[in-house]
Amino acid sequence: MSMIHAKKLLLTHGYESFASYLQNYMDITKKDKKNIPLIKNLKETKEYKALDIYIEETIHTKNHPKLCKLAEILIAFFSDPQH
Repeated sequence: MSMIHAKKLLLTHGYESFASYLQNYMDITKKDKKNIPLIKNLKETKEYKALDIYIEETIHTKNHPKLCKLAEILIAFFSDPQH
């Protein structure tokens, strides 16, 4: 269920919310002992390691998808000599 929530965050709130949620989910806590083996095994996969590296490299450079689209629209608007 938590990964479904992560996907919904990615689709509705953007990359930063998704990355933050995923990192918090993967932090092993004492109160969630039943998922510790699953999380440890998942963190050891090459796919998770690649995702983790990508998140660390891009967390501060990615914006919400709507902000990126807004930037495109504004650049196009102000670049048009007729405006």
